[in-house]
Amino acid sequence: MSQGPQVRVSEDRRLLVERLAASTYFNKSARLRDLLVYLTERVLEDEAVEIHEQEVGHRVFGRARDYDTAADNIVRVHASMLRKRLDQYLSPKARPSRPSSKFRVAIMRPYSVSGQRMWLKPW
Repeated sequence: MSQGPQVRVSEDRRLLVERLAASTYFNKSARLRDLLVYLTERVLEDEAVEIHEQEVGHRVFGRARDYDTAADNIVRVHASMLRKRLDQYLSPKARPSRPSSKFRVAIMRPYSVSGQRMWLKPW
């Protein structure tokens, strides 16, 4: 039984995220790696999902479900650091413009994974 194209693209995207997470840009920072993996998994589950700061704070950083995001900027700080690391990892040609206030990772073409090209957009 052959896999459909959607399944193959999701697998390729997961491979890309695994490679990113294992890179020297992320392997020494468990928090950034966890944030990257969480955001990409959420997007791969549902590309239309809106990921909110409070959700990320709770799921990734262990904050209370109803913590005050105005008083605790851990998600914003780490999202900014994640964007910078992704910018460092990606070549200048692959670096798209992006809104800095979004907590979302979009994986789009072209970036090479198993023969296919995709872009990784850090928002």
